[in-house]
This record gives sequence, structure tokens and C-alpha cells, in this order.
Amino acid sequence: MKHRRTYLGLAGLASFALAVAGCSGNNGADDAAEASDVTTLKVGVLPNIEALPIYIAAENGIFEEHGLKVEPVPAQGGAALLPAVLEGSTDIGFSNILTHMTAVERGLGTTIVASGPHTMNPDTLEPVGEHNSSVLAVTSDSGIEDVSDLAGKTISVNALGGIQEVAVRNAIDSTGGDSESIELVELPLSQAEGALSGGRVDAVSVNEPFTTVVLEAGHREIASPFSDFEHAASNVSIYFATEAYAEENPEVIERFRAALDEVNAYINENPDEAREQLDTYTDIDAQIRQKVTLPFYETRINEASVEEIMQKGAKYGVLESELPLEDIIGNAPTLTGTE
Repeated sequence: MKHRRTYLGLAGLASFALAVAGCSGNNGADDAAEASDVTTLKVGVLPNIEALPIYIAAENGIFEEHGLKVEPVPAQGGAALLPAVLEGSTDIGFSNILTHMTAVERGLGTTIVASGPHTMNPDTLEPVGEHNSSVLAVTSDSGIEDVSDLAGKTISVNALGGIQEVAVRNAIDSTGGDSESIELVELPLSQAEGALSGGRVDAVSVNEPFTTVVLEAGHREIASPFSDFEHAASNVSIYFATEAYAEENPEVIERFRAALDEVNAYINENPDEAREQLDTYTDIDAQIRQKVTLPFYETRINEASVEEIMQKGAKYGVLESELPLEDIIGNAPTLTGTE
């Protein structure tokens, strides 16, 4: 059964939960019985904008409504989440979709539990904010007008051989440039604006909150890598578990998805209020936080986007070859599956 709630603000959520608890009339035995039905779930996340649903749902009783006690397990980088899930110290992890594809290609036994955020609303194809969530940016006085001017230039990405490199190369090749003519360098997103301002790179590929940091510094967008895919509402990230865990705990997976459905709907309908919750687990500056473009939070997989990213991953050598779509998606809910 799908649970629904009318959201009156996060403070209202907390008050509502307390009121229900205070008026329930349950005695100690009832409380103990209910507690025994709650499943503890360790969810590995990165302390960034994409993790917003996990923190809001955990802090405001949404997971509890679905019989879950979710413990967010912050990781410093995505590379740590895959081994944590494989070794069992984390039940569900968060990853970009291309990392999951490489795990499938290597036969590591992972499966998608639910989609992570999409880059924009698939119905409107509009960003949830004043600018795109990911951009390829240059200095305002660089003389670089579009991607065709990037030949021989140096561009930073957060990781070589990853999804950002694939997105940048595709954005350049699909809009009139030549990605073979550029030099890519690896640079943490937090250092991108300084490197661009200091002239150490000619362009930077960034995503939120660093998109806002770069644009607020006066730099200029010349492309939006993840929106320049043919399927602009890119399904960039996913929640995943081991196949063994998913097979042994199907009801837990369903409850996790149902809770995500609920909190995702709230965030998508109340982006300004949701932005304010970023200060509970990130160190994003308050002025930047108010201006960041949120992704579109979704539980269902965009099959067309996943297939396109897989094909581009193979084209640019991150994957050894194209993979069957069913091997990537598994039993995860899809957008087309609900039509």
C-alpha cells in the first residue's frame, strides 16, 4: 500500500509524528511488538544534494512509517560504497549508474534497488532551479564561445574514466566539437572554481553545489554535459544492493522504495523548503544553498537514459562492451513499467 501525507512543512512533519505517538494509546507491550517489526537498514550515501531524500526521510519519520530504521552511512567518496555493500557493512549503497554498470560487467553481483535523482523533470525537461545542475564552464573573458572552441584546451573532471568524463566527451562530440582534441585532468569538484579562476585549466565540468559556486563567481556556461545527452533527464545515479540481499529481503526493498516515493514527491513539490535541510548534513554556504538547482528526485529507472549512458560508456572505453539492459536494471521499477 502506498502511504500518502499532506506536507505542511518539515516542522509540521515532526509535530504530526509526535502527536500520533502521543495519542495512539498503545501500551508498552504494543510498542515492543511494533519495535520488533522495524528493520534497521544501513544506507551508504555521499553527503551531497543527491542524498537529500535519505536525510529528510530519516529525520522526519517517513522511513519509520514504512517499518524501517534507516541509518545513513556517509562516505567520503563513491569508491568506498561499492566494497562496503559487497562486504556487508552497508545494506544499500548509492552510486552513479556507470559505476554500477562496471560492477555488472565484472560480475560482482550487485543489483539496482531504486533510481537516484534524474538531472531534471522528465515530463517538463526543465531544471529545478535557475540554471542546469551540471555545466561545462569557462571564464567570462576566455574567448571560448562554445564546445567547438575547446580544441587543444584543458578541462577538469572529478574523475578520469568515470561518468563525468563520458558526459563531457559526449557533450563536446554531440554539439560540434572533437573530444579527442582536448586534454582532461582529474580535479576535485571543490577545487574547480579556483583552478579556472587561476588559469590552471581552460574549462571545468561541475555539478551542484559547485555549479552554483562557479556561476556565482562570474564564469560562463557553454554546455550542460548531463543534459546534452539525447535523453536530457539523465538517470545518473542509483541505489544498489547485492543480489543476495535483495533476494533475501524483498519486503525491505519494497518498503524502502515506498518511503523514497513519498519523500521524493515532497521534495519535488517543495524544493525551496527542501533546500534548507541541506545545512543538516552538508557544509554548503547558506547563500549558495538557496540558489542550487536540485535534481528531480525519482525512484523509477529511466530505461532510455540508462541505455544511452551504457552505450556512451562503451563508446568512450569505460565499459569493455555494451551490456544487456536487463542485466543493468534487474527488477528495479521503471518509468515505462508504470505507463
